[in-house]
Amino acid sequence: MNWRIYSLALKALPLVLMVSIINSCGEEKELVSSETRELTTLDMRHILINATSRDRFEGKAADSDGKGKEIASGYLYVTPEGWIEKAPTMFRTVNLVLPSGGEAYVSEVGGNILDNVNRWYKQFGQEAINQSQLESLETIKLLGEKAYFVEATGSYNPGMGKEALKGVTLYGAIKEKSGSLVTVKFIAPEKSAQDELANFKTFCELLEKK
Repeated sequence: MNWRIYSLALKALPLVLMVSIINSCGEEKELVSSETRELTTLDMRHILINATSRDRFEGKAADSDGKGKEIASGYLYVTPEGWIEKAPTMFRTVNLVLPSGGEAYVSEVGGNILDNVNRWYKQFGQEAINQSQLESLETIKLLGEKAYFVEATGSYNPGMGKEALKGVTLYGAIKEKSGSLVTVKFIAPEKSAQDELANFKTFCELLEKK
């Protein structure tokens, strides 16, 4: 063997290794950069890396199950024509606004059914009912089961320091499900509410919990 060539090869080996390491680091860096670019690409309503504090508080709008139903926080639902979806909030799992300027939303609340129904009546200045009167209320389908249907019209006091509104109609549905109360509440101007009653009942009937 030519010891001179062998010696030169040994001297060159560290340089070759260094170049190899540098190239490897460069390749790894490029891979990481590529992955980061992919993660920061906003795919409509699926990922929001640069969310504002309001976005994080209110959550994101619902996705679709691909079969005509929207999905929000474990609920599947069909949005009636003209109803517009909004992002869920802390107290509104499904959150919708109406063409009339009204709103409809799904919530999960504590307490018992009678107390919640009486709270709704109180918002309209109506007297509380007892358990016997509760049992006499109309029932509709909600999550595939029987739910109490509540209706009230008049001056509506939403509370939380908000101004009372005149000429408002409430439609409400409430039932117990898996240890909590599921409510659907509809608030709209009296003049337009009657036209939306069928939509409200259909929305409740088609609502599903995953």
